Amino acid sequence: RKQHAQFLAAQLRDQLERQALVQHFDYLNRFANDIILLVDEEHRIVEANDTAVNAYGYPRERLLQMRSSDLRASEALSSFEADQAQIASRGSLIYRTVQQRSDGSTFPVECGVRVITVEGKQYRQAIIRDISERVEAEAALRDSEERFRGISHVAQDAIILLNPVGSVRYWNPAAERTFGYAASEVVGKNIHRLLAPQRYQE
Repeated sequence: RKQHAQFLAAQLRDQLERQALVQHFDYLNRFANDIILLVDEEHRIVEANDTAVNAYGYPRERLLQMRSSDLRASEALSSFEADQAQIASRGSLIYRTVQQRSDGSTFPVECGVRVITVEGKQYRQAIIRDISERVEAEAALRDSEERFRGISHVAQDAIILLNPVGSVRYWNPAAERTFGYAASEVVGKNIHRLLAPQRYQE
């Protein structure tokens, strides 16, 4: 009878703990378009919202049998332990990594993870945002900048880029030949003070 009572007490504790987790998670789930995972100290996924189920392509029952490391793409696994160590020491962390779906495809994400305490136990709440579009836009911008620099480098005309207050951001070789200043001398300086210094003489 004593063993049976202890078994029932343990079941009740587990049930109460689970209810507390679900209530906490349901509150977050109602307002989130991002992936939200609740992970225990052994990195086991104990709760996941509908967005997570849809994003990773696993049935909920399967997802709740996995560890958070199982969702990392193979090329991003090497940084997993270091990320977890930072979360443990700092209590929270925002970082980028790459996740993997059930079909093997991958997608870049930005993770915001913080340590929370529920019913006396520590968990990690991860809010994960798919940043595929942002990464593609950043790559397109880099490509555009590289093409611009390639074209402007061989241009015969001076090409100068300024920020809104008139400081030089870019100074091509033709500008160096035209004005006699090397790019290293002018980038970050106000163009008017360079080309019309008499206006600023005291």
